[in-house]
Amino acid sequence: MRLRTCYALLLILASAGQVGALTGATEPPVTTRAASDPAAVEKAYRAFLGKVSASGKTLTIAEGRYSVAGQDVEVRHAASFSIDPADVSVVEDEPLKLGKDKPHAWSTGRPLQGARAGGGINASFAYVPGSLVIRKTPGGDPLIENKDYLVAEEFGMVGIGPEPRVGSEDTVYAGYRCRLMRIDSVLVDRQGRPSLVKGKPDISVPLPPDAPEGTVRLCNVFRPRGAEDLKAEHLFPILESGAMAPTRTTRGRLPRALHKIKSGKPLTVVCLGDSVTAGGDASRPSLRYVDVFESMLKEKYGKNAAINVVNVSYGGTSSGQWLRMEPFTDAWFKTAPGLRAEEIKFERVIALKPDVLTIEFVNDAYMDWKTVEETYSTILRRVKEFGTEVVLITPHFTAMHWMGMKSIRDGDGREYVKSLHRFADEHHLAVADTSSRWAHLWVEGLPYVTLLRNTLNHPDDRGHRLFAEELIKCFEPSASDQSRAGASQSAAVSAPATKKVRVGVVGLVHGHVYGFLEDVVRRNDIEIVGLAEPREELLRRYGGRHRLPESMWFQDLDRMLDTARPQAVAVFTDTLEHRKVVEACAPRGIHVMMEKPLATSMEHARAIEKAAREGKIHVIVNYETTWYPNTEAAYQLVSKQGRIGSIRKIVAHDGHQGPKEIGMPREFMEWLTDPVRNGGGALFDFGCYGANLATYLLGGQRPLSVTAVTQKLKSDPVYQRVDDEATIVLTYPKAQVIIQASWNWPFSRKDMEIYGEQGQYLTVERDMYRMRTLHAA
Repeated sequence: MRLRTCYALLLILASAGQVGALTGATEPPVTTRAASDPAAVEKAYRAFLGKVSASGKTLTIAEGRYSVAGQDVEVRHAASFSIDPADVSVVEDEPLKLGKDKPHAWSTGRPLQGARAGGGINASFAYVPGSLVIRKTPGGDPLIENKDYLVAEEFGMVGIGPEPRVGSEDTVYAGYRCRLMRIDSVLVDRQGRPSLVKGKPDISVPLPPDAPEGTVRLCNVFRPRGAEDLKAEHLFPILESGAMAPTRTTRGRLPRALHKIKSGKPLTVVCLGDSVTAGGDASRPSLRYVDVFESMLKEKYGKNAAINVVNVSYGGTSSGQWLRMEPFTDAWFKTAPGLRAEEIKFERVIALKPDVLTIEFVNDAYMDWKTVEETYSTILRRVKEFGTEVVLITPHFTAMHWMGMKSIRDGDGREYVKSLHRFADEHHLAVADTSSRWAHLWVEGLPYVTLLRNTLNHPDDRGHRLFAEELIKCFEPSASDQSRAGASQSAAVSAPATKKVRVGVVGLVHGHVYGFLEDVVRRNDIEIVGLAEPREELLRRYGGRHRLPESMWFQDLDRMLDTARPQAVAVFTDTLEHRKVVEACAPRGIHVMMEKPLATSMEHARAIEKAAREGKIHVIVNYETTWYPNTEAAYQLVSKQGRIGSIRKIVAHDGHQGPKEIGMPREFMEWLTDPVRNGGGALFDFGCYGANLATYLLGGQRPLSVTAVTQKLKSDPVYQRVDDEATIVLTYPKAQVIIQASWNWPFSRKDMEIYGEQGQYLTVERDMYRMRTLHAA
């Protein structure tokens, strides 16, 4: 741990001085819908458990106020309910033939029909071990297990024994028991009276019972297989709605597809995948996620839109098998009837020349980063010639024992999912984050296992729809695209036509360069005239992807400036290089925009200031939170109108899981974790946001003191040279500011709390806020 007290730190971090206003911004409503916050969810869950009691077979609901999907529900009458154990079905005299195969797992042997789930297989762990009795005739003497017949207990599969007294094709009669699952619900009526409604048991996908009109579902009570006594882990309060689920699904990364749709041009979307994409266990074809997605897409952009969605899939396959990078050696392929390997070839995708390719392979879940990089890079190369935009679909949750989960509430720890996000970030691909959507189900009151129709890896109709709901978001513009579109339309009415601004890009090692180029190449007021980057592979990656000719590529900064002659440059180097770029541009009269923060030291910051003044150029530092609608709303309502009185405290939260954990590209990681090239770790990466906002909201006041405490909490060697946790405390004559900067949080967060003499202003995500004042109390 180290301690620093200096105004210089704040000056470097808050170099912009003030935040640009959002032209034409209007005041949002004071109260907006709440967004999901994992910390708030955990707090609400603990608060719920503090008001209910689960003991033995009794559930007790106390009086009080409960949070249900973001709304308060008042329970005015305490109540206790007796919760029945999980149900068991009894099968008697089921006719079957033992067959010749030795039973194993779900794939070989003859299934006990009472344990049947979806996908033509039996439910896992449904059969009650030891309950099977097989007789030659109904009511006759029982046959002997392990002699006359064999049982594979996990899936309830049977087969002929080593010393049978019956033939493999003789009809015998089986009696046995199966464990079912059930979901009961606690409902609250308008008078605040709770009641219990028992659900209908099912072998794999029990549904919560219907809630009559005038009632609110307070919680679901899950009865897993074999459950007798009631435990707290069986209670699933309705903490949030599905609409509040936080996912990493990306909007705005399919610009060419959106342009085609809006231009009325034909668009071909190919959905590549395994049995889930093929529609495994959807109750009918129209409810497969591909078909639901197609319906959503045409509903969104018009039923007559020239959109063709093609399903290219085969059950049991992995992406490597489609590329012939992996053999067909799995047990599934050895036993699958009618397997036609000739159908499993990537040439089927190539022949369609897709504009968009979506990729879903839950069967790739075994992959590590190296395998993902190799396999998915091959896919990108195969479709590159068509300009295909790619959407990676993170897989849904599968059986708990397959995922190594101890609790239904565990998050997704699969290396494959992390690798998909990393690959998407490095190659700037779209992501439909189904995984995070399934991780949120328990918050909505649903044990995710009750959406697995075959109890292993096939979703039911509800699960298929979750895929489609995330996928359709990828076909929407980003929030910034929508804001710019609105601003452009407004400006087009009054602004005269102008010449394009000639812009050069300096450096390609900052992850934000992709979003910048993706947007700029589609604008009609900016012209990219040159890229300056010493690493040839990055020039080829970005220049090639954005179709910028090699004549614009330069490995030397001065040569680019003198040859391309830009009017301004956008800088995406490491922070250390900022001074060098400004000192090169200023004498040439070239304006500079750079990513935050301004510099790694006060020496460099002063040098940049001096060069800009002498060269009479503008130097602009970009902070993402500058452009958030709720930042401008805070300035208008709090700083200018004084709606909460004089500011007394600001608390800024800015952080995420860590650069490596969120999959930052290698070239970005290399300098972000270098104390020389970045100036520090989380302190510099995220501390700058709060410093910038505080300077803006407090009217440019200088603090009386600046104290920063930093720590290294991560054990990963990649972080050992820089801090990963920082807290900055600023004192002002009549206010205090606390800035929390972290690479250790379980989720990404950029928000702030402002407390005044007469109220508070809290931001949520980028465009929502809540304001509370004494006058409104």
